[in-house]
Amino acid sequence: MPGSFGNWVGALIVLAACYVVGSIPFGKLIGALRGTDVTRVGSGNIGATNVYRSLGPSWGLLVFVLDFLKGLVPVLIARSWFQGQAVTICLAATAVIVGHIWSFLLHFKGGKGIATGVGTVMAISPLAGILALVVWVVVVAIYRYVSMGSLVAAVSVGYWLGIDPDYGGFYVLWALVMALLMAYTHRANISRLATRTEPRVGRP
Repeated sequence: MPGSFGNWVGALIVLAACYVVGSIPFGKLIGALRGTDVTRVGSGNIGATNVYRSLGPSWGLLVFVLDFLKGLVPVLIARSWFQGQAVTICLAATAVIVGHIWSFLLHFKGGKGIATGVGTVMAISPLAGILALVVWVVVVAIYRYVSMGSLVAAVSVGYWLGIDPDYGGFYVLWALVMALLMAYTHRANISRLATRTEPRVGRP
């Protein structure tokens, strides 16, 4: 990549920009447009699932798409600027996800990172992203737990990247760290899954 963006200062600027983009709380903004503070209803989360349950399917889908795009677009740009630099690309993806989870616009609170995470994976490896989405759909269709589908899909990303001959190494390590981060953001869901009190799709 030409110019000053090829040095570490450029890399830091890109990472900061990725964090800022990740911090945009689309769920909170769309809820406000609908006259609802999504942080005060349902689970209190700004992600697509809580918006879906609080405002309806179409609004939940819109938030998912917007959160997905804020993961996809910045990482695609980072890939084009830092071609072949796995560490920088993965750090850019991490910055976007961290921005979503700990948004400076929400006093360092935010969502759980799934939709944005899917966007980052899709930017890194479309095949891994598609396969992770398939895993999510299958798990949710069978068990009807969105959180379970999200966690299993997150864990599967490392496997899909590992069997892709164009990836492996640092990308797999990154995927495993992100899976642990998703487990952390879903710790309350994991507790409810263990006690069978987690809401299922289609039920309150």
